[in-house]
Amino acid sequence: MSDWIRVTKAHPCPICSATHWCMVSADGEVCMCMKSANEHPKQFKSGETGYVHKLGGEVRRSVATHREPPRPIINASAMMKKWCSETWPEYIADLAHSLGVKASALMELKVAWADEHRAFAFPMFNGYHACVGIRLRNMKGDKWAVRGSKQGIFLPFCPQQDTAFICEGPTDTAAALSIGLFAIGRPSCSGGMPDIIVALRRLHIRRVVIIADNDDPGLTGADMLSRHLEIPCCLMTLPCKDVRAAVKLGMDAETLECMTRNLRWHNAKENKL
Repeated sequence: MSDWIRVTKAHPCPICSATHWCMVSADGEVCMCMKSANEHPKQFKSGETGYVHKLGGEVRRSVATHREPPRPIINASAMMKKWCSETWPEYIADLAHSLGVKASALMELKVAWADEHRAFAFPMFNGYHACVGIRLRNMKGDKWAVRGSKQGIFLPFCPQQDTAFICEGPTDTAAALSIGLFAIGRPSCSGGMPDIIVALRRLHIRRVVIIADNDDPGLTGADMLSRHLEIPCCLMTLPCKDVRAAVKLGMDAETLECMTRNLRWHNAKENKL
């Protein structure tokens, strides 16, 4: 990883313009884009999948020659505990209204207001439910992470069910929780695989529905996760933008459960073939 340089707001990804997760090689020859799929996928030990793109020209040199200083070490759990103690219920209610989800779902995800960032904080957890990082979102919808955060998954503090719905991002996860589903959020379309596997095993989940965005990166990431799961699973795409949009249009848990009956389910034996 020392041969790769993370993109930043000042130097975004030359392929997809993202300001985090993607990387450029130190020699400036190659970009590892985590969103724009092509015929050159690369899977990391973390379970994430990136796509190799060849670069060239001034854009390549400007990104590759910029190095960020070392990331600080943070105590994400302590930061979230402080922010939760300073968060008024009205703040969560306002966010819930703007997102079209229930305030109770945001509270299950332990969302808090981070006043110094002027944004809401969504804690990210490892598979054992330990807080390892913090995703921030302001009221305009801008998203970034607290500097020094480790990438994790969005795990609710609520009773688990036999079926877990895997969503992309914390707001889709909150939407699924709002209609009574047990949901786990991925940090990106291809991220969080090892932590999801650990969490499913620890929580004794019996089957999984992976809800993927209907685009190449979303479908590729969902398929990759399904191949590594140890329990029956299926892939689902929705006829709208995402879970949150579907819930706003009136989708409920019963409708979603009915949709899963017409899908092809993979079992653990098939995944290992």
